Amino acid sequence: MNSQGLSISIICECNPCHDWMAFASWYSIRKHVPDCIVSLETCLTKPLFGWASRFGVKVSRRTDSVVKFPATTMAVREFGDNYEISSSKSSKQTAFVDYAEGCGNFVMSEWIHTEKVPFYRAFRRFGSFCELTINETAVLNIWEQCHNLYQQVGGS
Repeated sequence: MNSQGLSISIICECNPCHDWMAFASWYSIRKHVPDCIVSLETCLTKPLFGWASRFGVKVSRRTDSVVKFPATTMAVREFGDNYEISSSKSSKQTAFVDYAEGCGNFVMSEWIHTEKVPFYRAFRRFGSFCELTINETAVLNIWEQCHNLYQQVGGS
């Protein structure tokens, strides 16, 4: 299966960290699954996700997408026909990786419910002094790639 006609929803909570997480997820999907339609599914109670309208990403309470991923999931490799998600801590190579368990020295609980964004110099900040899996390396690489664009569209 190719990505023609594929639609993916990123499931987001209405808190500041989900803004950057959804952005990184969207960015990674556009990069590795360019033909798919991406939308955000969220409660819409706060003024988050301002970047979405700039890129034509639909934001709604409910989406019709067949594939739904948490905001901590990113596309780190070209998509084949497998929707399997592997952990960033795993070396299992799948198209989709979830970093909820951490990524290098990045600890999710230290970032959740804050307005801090981990993209800038991600390798230096979270890859130093530890051995990274291939999935962690892929996540940190995408974070660094999307940093400037996220700032340009109003992310912090």
